[in-house]
Amino acid sequence: MFPSEQDNPNLYIAIKVFAVIGFIYVLKLLLFFLINSWIGFKTYILPKLCKKEDLVKKYGPWAVITGSTDGIGKEFAMEYAKRGLNICLISRSISKLQDTANQIVNKYGVNTKFIQADFSRTDVYDNIRKELSDLDIGILVNNVGIAMETPEPFLHENEDFYWRILNVNIAAAVMMTSIVLPGMVARNRGLIVNMGSQTGIIPVPYMSVYSSSKAFINMFSTCLELELENKNIRVQCLLGGWIHTKLMDKYTGVVKLYRRYFPWVLPTAARYAASAVSTISSGNNYTSGYWGHALFLAITEFTTGRYLQARIAKAVVKPK
Repeated sequence: MFPSEQDNPNLYIAIKVFAVIGFIYVLKLLLFFLINSWIGFKTYILPKLCKKEDLVKKYGPWAVITGSTDGIGKEFAMEYAKRGLNICLISRSISKLQDTANQIVNKYGVNTKFIQADFSRTDVYDNIRKELSDLDIGILVNNVGIAMETPEPFLHENEDFYWRILNVNIAAAVMMTSIVLPGMVARNRGLIVNMGSQTGIIPVPYMSVYSSSKAFINMFSTCLELELENKNIRVQCLLGGWIHTKLMDKYTGVVKLYRRYFPWVLPTAARYAASAVSTISSGNNYTSGYWGHALFLAITEFTTGRYLQARIAKAVVKPK
């Protein structure tokens, strides 16, 4: 039986205070659940129930995708071609570019163009600017990115790797945006999709440069989105988690962990790309791109702080 205010006023006040704190915490839980449930429904379920948005009409006839001959980038190219956009592929391997372009033409019948470029170099952008100058570009997908072959301590990597990951993961997105954006502004329409990552939110030791490069993309996207909000140009940042690609296969510990305990968090590149493209019509500019990643991130964000997240990530990816 609770004491009355007359019996023990100090204890009575303490109970009242804790009751208010408990009520606020429960209210916070309820609001967190309701808000995230609505965002999840709007982002991942509602677009599948509605008629697909005409991306060509809304944004323009061409989509440019960097790093587009393997994995997620290739599947993005396929998905946008499926939606009727002409595709410009930019990647390093000429043979893979030709093969991917042929696959797209044969399967979807859209126009294709490809540009060979090694984004680890800084002298490729004049040619890219020239090759893109006559295209009505509606969508730019800054997908190209690299990571270390296996998790390594920061000091085990060399200077060449540092510059490569900075050039490919950061400079490429900045420079490609600077090339394509003026045309979008002039036409008063466009969509820029930046491939961020949950590793840009959750610190990942032993992938420190990669994780930090994705944090840049996340922040760059948010800043650019606000700059362009009155110009009818959207900037969407995809906070993807682990995706089953060739690169992922090298992280055997992570793959085993996710396959055993969280199989719903490990989509194929094709499944991820299809889901990510469908989220465009939701109007959500800051999304994981895939429902499993969104749920995992929401749970992680609610239950752990940055320090604990980093500790868990360290245990998961730590080199053997």
